[in-house]
Amino acid sequence: MALRRSKRKILDNDKQHGPKRLARVRRHENGHLDVTPEGDYVELLEKNRRSSPLFRLPREVRDMIWKEVLGNKTIEPKDWGFRTCFATDVNYFALLHVCREIYSEAALMPYEENVFRAKRNENFLYSLSKIEIHLRKHIKQVEFGLDLVFHTSWVDQLEGLTHITLQGRYIVSNNVPRRWKIYQQRILELKEKYPNLQVRFRLESSLPTKRNWIHQYFADEGVPLDWISESKDEDQRVWITSNFM
Repeated sequence: MALRRSKRKILDNDKQHGPKRLARVRRHENGHLDVTPEGDYVELLEKNRRSSPLFRLPREVRDMIWKEVLGNKTIEPKDWGFRTCFATDVNYFALLHVCREIYSEAALMPYEENVFRAKRNENFLYSLSKIEIHLRKHIKQVEFGLDLVFHTSWVDQLEGLTHITLQGRYIVSNNVPRRWKIYQQRILELKEKYPNLQVRFRLESSLPTKRNWIHQYFADEGVPLDWISESKDEDQRVWITSNFM
């Protein structure tokens, strides 16, 4: 059955005035999104720079604002199979979605100004693989469990890495000297391969007497360490932080 003329006209109009195809996202050679304004956006950008109280601020002041919002945080991958009840996810990167100018100035700050922490080493490696290569290069600080020092190939993926913190907790067993000698050797090998990398580890013990023992053990090994200890009255634990210079 042939379509009536009125219905055919409506269908033709739908084809002509249907949703437009979105333009392909442009990228720079280094992989970053190219948000350079074109067409009408050029005039809008100039108007914002003249009239916006935010963009009339000096660039140094704006960078301080971006850093306050996007930086100084610890980012953890979500554990597989677990979800916190009644928790609301907060998009800390929402500021980057406001406009092109903010994105162009602050897009790298979430990677340069935050610490990436992994509760489980496999979570860290998996999460790292999900970050685009051009952004991965700007991660500077990571924090994870000691066992990851036995799988250091991932360090090559983080060209901008400057600080690694290794966490060890509840050091109370009698085989600590043997285990820590292995960790120590791996850390020194890591330092030899990446001499500009600052590596430190933190030990948490529920026995305050372990602090002096651990300190004496490393002193006998002659490793140049800067020791800092802190007692927590609320849980009677001792934190020991050691820096491999």
